[in-house]
Amino acid sequence: MMKTRILKNKDNIIYAYYMIRRSRYILLLLFILITACSSSKAVLIYYSGNFHGVLEDCNCPKVSDGSILNHITFYRDSIRNDRNKIYICTGNIYSYSYGDKENKIIGEIIDRLGYDYIAVGRNESGFYKDINKKMKTASLNIDELPEYCNFKINNFRIFITSITDPSFSKYSADSHISELNIRSIKQHTDSLKNMCDVLIVVSNLESSSEKMIFNQAESIDIMVSNTNSKKEMLRFGNRLYISHGQNAENIGKLELTQHKNEFKYENTFIKMSSDIFKDDPDIKESVDSLKKINGIKIRNSETDY
Repeated sequence: MMKTRILKNKDNIIYAYYMIRRSRYILLLLFILITACSSSKAVLIYYSGNFHGVLEDCNCPKVSDGSILNHITFYRDSIRNDRNKIYICTGNIYSYSYGDKENKIIGEIIDRLGYDYIAVGRNESGFYKDINKKMKTASLNIDELPEYCNFKINNFRIFITSITDPSFSKYSADSHISELNIRSIKQHTDSLKNMCDVLIVVSNLESSSEKMIFNQAESIDIMVSNTNSKKEMLRFGNRLYISHGQNAENIGKLELTQHKNEFKYENTFIKMSSDIFKDDPDIKESVDSLKKINGIKIRNSETDY
């Protein structure tokens, strides 16, 4: 009996040793998995703009599909509840003419578009102070606005700012858009980059100026152009230049991931087809009421909701 008990205790010791080793392997595996997950981060960046005051779809075959009302539908149905996203307006929500009655309506409903950030384009030169009261905006060369907006998403610290062409000041006597030389811009962007993981700059500059700035201000990780008329993504090493095009017909969707110190980008475009993203019926009713108040003709739509 004594011999049997000794053998049983020995078996228990061996079994316990095996379980300890196995536990160590399990803990090591968990540590590797956790470390791998923590070193890989992801965020979705949506970007659109250039509405130029188009409130709703006109059902015209030769006119682009993007409108303020169907973008509201896109936000409501597609990305409103996504916590790992930033939704950027690149500018030119408002109509080209400062005095257009539609601009009063846009000011009433602009927050319904759901943007996390709005850049100042040519058409916002007389409205950026009003935008800043409702939504986030920033600029490197507009004194009344903060220098940047700060976002913390999925362990990413992302700063977003904009640069607006100083010539746009002529469209509104109340605007104060200053001119910055490349040295000053580099100082600003270098300083911002030191405080964040990703620096995004939205450009409303003419083409040659934005290209020069992107090439020389290397602390800019992503430049989003509202000037480029093409849908494109151009990668330069670990940096990115993107554009959604000259109108609101497309929304860019950029998936940004980071593993260790390397950024990975996957960019696609969502076409704002009026067949898929219909004008939001509730907001359309509000818009029609505002049109009556402002003496604007209401368009009769044959679209079923």
